[in-house]
Amino acid sequence: LPKEIQEFIPGTSFQSQGDNSPQLFDIKMDDRPLEEQEAILVLSRIEEVFKQYEGSGVKKKVAAALDLDKDGKSDNLNYKITTVYNKYPHLFSAFPKISSAYKKYITNNISENKFGK
Repeated sequence: LPKEIQEFIPGTSFQSQGDNSPQLFDIKMDDRPLEEQEAILVLSRIEEVFKQYEGSGVKKKVAAALDLDKDGKSDNLNYKITTVYNKYPHLFSAFPKISSAYKKYITNNISENKFGK
């Protein structure tokens, strides 16, 4: 298990705040299944790296920073994010940078109601 999960203290929460959002998202971790907690931690790491980059090619830069690039492409990052989104689309409101970078994918899947939510 990731170190964050091993050291997790029940009753704590994860908080993410978008750069342009006055709203503070509070995700209670202790009421969630372990797999969903791991997804939150993965997304929080990715979100933090997205905050460091702007402009064109940001996905490639983030993928490289997270060692998820393949032949200079962000395929592994895309796969990781879409895999989490397929299982936990409700989490993405707490990750504005990821949601913005993948808005076309997320918007298309929500409008097509592919996930039954």
